[in-house]
Amino acid sequence: MTDSLATVLSAETIDQIEASVLADLDAGRSDDAEPGINRLLRAQCRDREAALALVRIVAAGKLPVERGLALFEAVFAAHREDVELLQCLGEASDQLRDIDDLNLAAPASSFFAELVECLERRVQAASGTSEEIPLLSALATTARMMGRQRDALAGQCYRRLIELAPQRSHHHYNLGLFCKTRGWFAEGLRANQAAAALEDEPFEGRVWNEGICATGAGEGELALAIWQGMGQKIRMGRFGLPEGRYATCKVRLAQRPLAERGATEDDPGLEETIWIERLSPCHGIVRSVLFQRLGVDYGDVVLVDGAPITYHRYGEDQIPVFPHLATLQRRGYQ
Repeated sequence: MTDSLATVLSAETIDQIEASVLADLDAGRSDDAEPGINRLLRAQCRDREAALALVRIVAAGKLPVERGLALFEAVFAAHREDVELLQCLGEASDQLRDIDDLNLAAPASSFFAELVECLERRVQAASGTSEEIPLLSALATTARMMGRQRDALAGQCYRRLIELAPQRSHHHYNLGLFCKTRGWFAEGLRANQAAAALEDEPFEGRVWNEGICATGAGEGELALAIWQGMGQKIRMGRFGLPEGRYATCKVRLAQRPLAERGATEDDPGLEETIWIERLSPCHGIVRSVLFQRLGVDYGDVVLVDGAPITYHRYGEDQIPVFPHLATLQRRGYQ
């Protein structure tokens, strides 16, 4: 019997297809993975185990964003009343956005808003039960992926997770991450400090976020202690912030960085990639004269995120290109 006529695939068959697809994707053989993905896709509308396998494949983070989104849209259309699948879709929704490209416009697909609506109802129904925490986590992640459209909801979810499970460091970490990307640096700093107090050992990603939030909040001495604690050769310098000797790097400046915009103009506007004199792991001085009017220019001090968007090659050197998180000082050079 062909897949198009079969009611379901056997559990063994689904496991085999999933394992084969993941092996191909891990090895960079995306074309070889497609037949297995398509076989699961044909089956998933009537076979929730096939749908779950597709979600796990997307969650592994090896598929292009556009392909992952198409698969999630298909699964959501077929299973929008399945609580477990809704939760899994929400938890993995960060694989449908290039989160390193921090200043992306809000997503055009209606999938995110529709999934948020479904998850909101499920969270309300699950209040006070064991299902509330995983559903809240899924809702928070999905809302965070929507640019600035659902910030109030995302923040509410992250704070509720801390209220329900205050001893789980990752809830504090997630709130800190969310606040960092929205420019709420003081709250992000407090959340990362709370996460640190609950860690068995320092988590590098959390330490970076704490240092970025301290810098963004103007807490120079605290930022200095964080970077020195990571072994950075750095001391207090200009602008009341830490300063060391770092290689120059590039930043993709945005007219409207995510942390500085609202829901009405939820896109980066004009963008331009420029050089900065890097003063610390997360801030530096713009050292290029811009061609466009972005509201930031030569000599301004900018805050950057820690994960590069891409790299530019110059001979044997690869230069990281970081996202523009916020502008700390506009110095008005003419």
